[in-house]
Amino acid sequence: MRVIRRDLAPLPIKGWLVFSAAWLALCLLVLLFTRELFLVLALLVGLTLILVLLAAVIWLMLRISKGIGITQLGLVGQGFKRILRRSKSYTLQMTALAMTLMLMAVLGMLRAELLDNWSAQIPDDVPNHFAFNIMPTDTEQFSQAFSGQGMSAPPLYPMVRGRLTKINGVDINAELFTDKDEAAERRSDGSLNRELNLSWTDSLPADNEIVSGQWHSGASVEKAAATVSVEEGLAERLGIGLQDELEFDIAGQPLKATVTSLRSVVWESFTPNFYMLFSPGALNNLPATYVTSFRLDAEQRQLLMKLVQAFPSITILEIDALIAQLQTILEQVTTLVEIMLLFVLLAGLCVLLAIIQSDLDERLREGALMRALGASRRYLQWLNYIEFSLLGLLAGVLAMAGAELVTALLYQRVFDLPSHWHWHWPFWLGLPVFAGLLVAVVGNIAVQRTANQSPMQLLNRR
Repeated sequence: MRVIRRDLAPLPIKGWLVFSAAWLALCLLVLLFTRELFLVLALLVGLTLILVLLAAVIWLMLRISKGIGITQLGLVGQGFKRILRRSKSYTLQMTALAMTLMLMAVLGMLRAELLDNWSAQIPDDVPNHFAFNIMPTDTEQFSQAFSGQGMSAPPLYPMVRGRLTKINGVDINAELFTDKDEAAERRSDGSLNRELNLSWTDSLPADNEIVSGQWHSGASVEKAAATVSVEEGLAERLGIGLQDELEFDIAGQPLKATVTSLRSVVWESFTPNFYMLFSPGALNNLPATYVTSFRLDAEQRQLLMKLVQAFPSITILEIDALIAQLQTILEQVTTLVEIMLLFVLLAGLCVLLAIIQSDLDERLREGALMRALGASRRYLQWLNYIEFSLLGLLAGVLAMAGAELVTALLYQRVFDLPSHWHWHWPFWLGLPVFAGLLVAVVGNIAVQRTANQSPMQLLNRR
């Protein structure tokens, strides 16, 4: 009788416990794999806000559709009436369905566009190859290999491996920072736990800009003590300032240098960049190799083979190949996540079936009364199809609206790419139709008895 009176009880305590356990399990899994408590909290709060927002929008959308008279539009209106009568249960179901479809749409749009949009931000003339481990004795011949092909030789940058050990005479492993939280955060910085790539140059590189202090142009160890320019991000993380004295361990040899400037660096320039740039002569008599970057078009790729044959010690990194490999990895990861979301979608359909079964008696009685009043079996079948297709269609449209917004925010806030709001028409056309057909088929299978049940038998039993 509660079903017939549409007086369904609220979700019991056991149901809330199961729901809470699912959220807790999701958060623990994310924490286990990422070890980032902030990410877990952000995920929990973000998903909760999205669910609440989706539920509110769906409820408002159903109210508005009732107010503007959609319920008067024949079969479509009857389908809306059915959804409105079950708005409480359908709001929850449409929210879960829209959430799953939105995540699938976001993954699909990101996989199709992320690397393409990132590549579009890269100028056509940027280097697409890096060369490492060039010996000092090979630098002249390496440059001549390019000149022999009628190309300008790329600039070569010396590189020495060294570890930062002291700041202003204080060992970085000692109590350098007074605040314990600050000390723990700074010691966790990777630059303190590994060797850095050090270099020297007299001129400021094109992709660097002095933000504080003065560049050491013309300075050398023969005239003054060694000086160094530090990248501003590293200086901020480690608390390094102008005139601080840094001490390095380079192949067992100590080296002291005074900080004379802080630099901003464009790391996306596809040219060699360094955290530490010393004055010329500061790294003399220390083991060094050279690194460079250059651009080769498709018709110039034969030079790569010549370089490898002439200089067996060098390592050449092809950026184009890395991007292609990254694209493959991204597709594999998103495919795996989409498979997981597919199982979530199937679970959502199972919940839909459970909701339909909970009011099946009401649907049977409604169908019997309509059959007794002259409605045909075909009319009831079409009514069921329209009801569930509208349910899926509305969830699909809402999912696409959310996916467009989430994708734009991800590009701007997470991937640091220009926000590019535009309509993904293939997804807009395909996802709502797919959702409508899927829910229509599943829902109609679950309620097909309402159209096939004999009205006399059902009414006689009641």
